[in-house]
Amino acid sequence: MDGNNNLFVADTNKSRVLEFLDPLASGVSCTPNADGSGCAGDTTVDYVLGQSNLINTGCDDGGVSASNLCMPYGIAVDPGTNNLYVADVNNNRVVVFPAPISTGESAAQVWGEPDFDANIAGTGPDLFEFPDGVALDGAHNLYVSDTFNMRVLEYPAGSPYPSTSPGTSWGVGDASDFSDSGQCGVGYSGQTVMPNAFKGIGIALDSSGGLYVADACASRILVFDNALAPTESGTRVLGQADLAHGANGNETFNASMLAPNSPVVDSQGHLYVVDSDDSRVLGWNSASSFTDGPGADLVIGQPDFASFIANQDSADGNPTVASLNYPFGIAVDFKEPVRRRRV
Repeated sequence: MDGNNNLFVADTNKSRVLEFLDPLASGVSCTPNADGSGCAGDTTVDYVLGQSNLINTGCDDGGVSASNLCMPYGIAVDPGTNNLYVADVNNNRVVVFPAPISTGESAAQVWGEPDFDANIAGTGPDLFEFPDGVALDGAHNLYVSDTFNMRVLEYPAGSPYPSTSPGTSWGVGDASDFSDSGQCGVGYSGQTVMPNAFKGIGIALDSSGGLYVADACASRILVFDNALAPTESGTRVLGQADLAHGANGNETFNASMLAPNSPVVDSQGHLYVVDSDDSRVLGWNSASSFTDGPGADLVIGQPDFASFIANQDSADGNPTVASLNYPFGIAVDFKEPVRRRRV
């Protein structure tokens, strides 16, 4: 969501990002446009990025360029400008689209590639490998989850966009190391994991400068409490009892999770995490104050913390208003209700 209550959805498999103009607006009269787009107050797509029109769905349709996308996943809005940042996963890059958005517009800047015509995967200060997550803090610093390089990189704020040279690294053991990749620790068979190792599927920031990384390898949320004065070791953890454990979660336990992704922290400090393989979203009342391994305070998509089957709240397995089926990604708007998106 941006500051005007416009909703953005990463339609990953169709290689596009969709914008819905303030879909909850009331008292709006609208006639759909000739191209099929709608208006504020309805559920019809208004604009599309990554494709030249509302019909096309191909990956890099017409070739890699500033206006095309291939399997976009993580998206983030800069709250100060409403510019939209997109993790363009299969093009190994992050791009920014200036507000206001229009269909088929070109990105204004790229991170992870030398130009808009390249999509090379690699390791180093100027390359990504399948980046899944993107976030911005209140000072307009950009954070990228460089997923297959198992690291997170921060890009200092600049004008009009953040620098293309990273300023901080997490996951590789040295905050100034931008040349190496990290490692994944799974913690099977009683093995321990390191507090600085992760495979990040989504990242989030809180208002106090905490960095939250959804670690696909160790089924946990790893927290670095001060992103602007970084330590290379996580300081707190969710989904595991402590920073040394990382086995698969226990579906009957409200302090564990399977395949966590896309954490988000709202302006009140509540933390929400998509627990995909348990077909639910978990919520904690306070992102900044929990100690290692607490149980969640809220579950969405299941009738209780013990349930984990997709569409559990349904007699026939079909979706209901209370059920979820392997969700991916959430966002909160400025009025704070949880938004759910399936990609």
